[in-house]
This record gives sequence, C-alpha cells and structure tokens, in this order.
Amino acid sequence: MSGIAWVNGEIGELTHPWFGVLERGVLYGDGVFETLRLRDGLPQDWDEHWRRLCQGCSVLKIHCSRDNVEAGVSEVAERIGNGVLRVTVSRGESPRGLLPHPDSRPTVVVVGQDEDPYPSDLYERGIHACLISFPRNPHSPLVRIKSLNCLENILGRMEAAAAGAQEGIFCNIWGEVAEGTTSNVFFVIKERIVTPSLDCGLLAGIMRAKVIS
Repeated sequence: MSGIAWVNGEIGELTHPWFGVLERGVLYGDGVFETLRLRDGLPQDWDEHWRRLCQGCSVLKIHCSRDNVEAGVSEVAERIGNGVLRVTVSRGESPRGLLPHPDSRPTVVVVGQDEDPYPSDLYERGIHACLISFPRNPHSPLVRIKSLNCLENILGRMEAAAAGAQEGIFCNIWGEVAEGTTSNVFFVIKERIVTPSLDCGLLAGIMRAKVIS
C-alpha cells in the first residue's frame, strides 16, 4: 500500500510532518472528512460527498472553498488512479483553548491510497455484526456529520472486534436500530428493503441515498 498527501496546496509523502502542534483537527477533532473511492483517476460520487462536507463545515462554522478542495482532489486522484481518497477539512491552527480564534485558517488535507477497502470475497461471504452496548444520541449536532471526533465509532468497533464481529451496530437512546460504526443498515423484511429513518440519529450515507432512490 502506498499513498500521497496534499495539504493546503503542497503535495508529498504521507510520513511528512505536515501539521503544527496547535492544529485543532489534531487537538480537538475540530473538523470534518469524507472518504470516497477512486476509479481511473475519478472520485466517485464527488458532488454528493462535497455537499455533505459543506453541510458538516456549516454545522462547525468552518469556511470551506470548493475550488481549493477540488484542486487537491484532482491532483491526488490523477496521481493515484484507483484506490481510496480521504478529504479532511479542519479549523486549522489556533491558540490553545476550546473557543476557536476568529482568524483561524482552515487546513485542507487530501490523502490518496491505492488500496481496496472491501475485498471482492467480502461481498460473497458477508460479515458478522453485533449490537454495541452504548447508545447513539439522536439529539447530538454531530450525529449527522462526519466529524473528525470518531471516538464513539472507534470504541464501538473495538467492542465489536472483541466479540469476534467485523462491524458494530448502534441503537439509539430509545432502543431503535440506528447505524453501524462505518455503515448504514438495511433489512429485508417480507421482501421489502427497509432502513432506519434519519430521525433515529444516523449519518445520511451516500450509498444509503442511492439505494433508496
């Protein structure tokens, strides 16, 4: 596996020391991200991912320039060709403390890696999933954005792995099924495909929308 990174207009190796120690994305998880596939140098479903990235930035009140982000996406996608692209927008560097500085300049990071996250045999044999012991809070403003603060998802995935499963499923505070740690959930019930409502407290997945449409 190899890859490259584009950070605020500069491109280089993944191991390059890109960030200062006051980067809020590192210190507080203060930012959002999107992960998408690359095929033949083209980012798949880019418009949908861009809209969701903007929605997340709007919730966090981070200004995000489409031209700037797409410059990084285009350069990395062309170099990688096929694989996975991750786009991250953080609030950038700021003096210490929770309250962001009004003059903070966002950090835009585009990482491309020539890997296949889902091997073909996975689609044939499926995966094991289990319920996670703690609930998803549908009232949280973060539940519907791809925040850099993924600690609940990390803990959920660790809990699932300890149980011998490859995915963990969150229920909400009312006991309703919400979503997986990295997936939306669908059921086949009496020959109908059903999925939890967004009101249950879950991310509006790109593929979820495609299946529904």
